[in-house]
Amino acid sequence: MPVQPVGVGVIVLPPIFGGIRFVAPIHVGSLVEVEAKVIYTGNSSMHIALEVNACDPKSLNRRITTHCIVIMVAVDQNGQSERIPKWIPETEEDKRQHDSAIKLMEMRKQIGEEMQIFVE
Repeated sequence: MPVQPVGVGVIVLPPIFGGIRFVAPIHVGSLVEVEAKVIYTGNSSMHIALEVNACDPKSLNRRITTHCIVIMVAVDQNGQSERIPKWIPETEEDKRQHDSAIKLMEMRKQIGEEMQIFVE
């Protein structure tokens, strides 16, 4: 599916980085590649899976170093949430990742409710 622009004058803010996993170090001199993929969209939010890979330029051995999910929220110039185009999963992998994003949202909600005792 081609990438669609969010809208003119729309700002996208990253309010949540979730489940950051540091798998392996990135060594000085390594080539670094960051791959981003939309896995869910709400009315004004988008969940993006990030994967960071590093490659030794001499051996060309490529390995995953970090992965996480970033949730971005589109807002207008006044800071109000802005509607974004709906992303529809097409492949089986897209559908699995979409379902996973929904499960993670439910888990974050439960964790937020449990953590409420620390902010009251």
